[in-house]
Formats: sequence, structure tokens, C-alpha cells
Amino acid sequence: MYWGEGDKKSHTAIANSDPGLIRFMVSWFKEYFGVNAEELSAHLHMHSGQSEHELKGYWSILTGI
Repeated sequence: MYWGEGDKKSHTAIANSDPGLIRFMVSWFKEYFGVNAEELSAHLHMHSGQSEHELKGYWSILTGI
């Protein structure tokens, strides 16, 4: 079963739009690696016509960052 996508750069990254996967990975980083929300960063890719404010609010609440 393939659920996620990675990043081709040398750092750890999760690239996906599945809220369940993103929520799981944020929790996993926190629980198993002791990463806190301040150490995480997010990049948002939007399509034209989408609300930046709404999308940032949604993912901010979902991830806690």
C-alpha cells in the first residue's frame, strides 16, 4: 500500500494533500522524534480561485502549526 509522497531534497519532508496522512505524520514526528510544532514548517501550494486565508486556517488547525 502506498500512501505518501516524499521530497527529492536531502531533508525530511512529507508532500501530500491527504489530511489523515498529514495529521498522522505530524503526530509521529512529535511522538517518536520529540519534534514540537515550532520546529515544523509547512509549504502550501494552491490553485487559482482558492482562498489562501481559508486554506491556511484549515491546515493550521489540522497540523497545530
